[in-house]
Amino acid sequence: MSQSILHSKNWSENQFKFQKKSMWNDDLSKKRPQDSSKISLTESWEVSYWCNALGVSEATLRAAVKAVGHSATAVRKYLGK
Repeated sequence: MSQSILHSKNWSENQFKFQKKSMWNDDLSKKRPQDSSKISLTESWEVSYWCNALGVSEATLRAAVKAVGHSATAVRKYLGK
């Protein structure tokens, strides 16, 4: 295979990887709630986000939201965070 063909092929693959990464950011671990003042329990990724952010289990998070509502400030206060 000639060097120019190989170089062209590598460039195209690298360009595609960059475009794919730029266009489709599917890394859910980096996803954040749009409104961080409210805790939503409807999306599993958002429940995971809040459990990690607050250092609590899902059951604890759900109990806190049930007790004080969806306000992140109220939930933090309730949990002593």
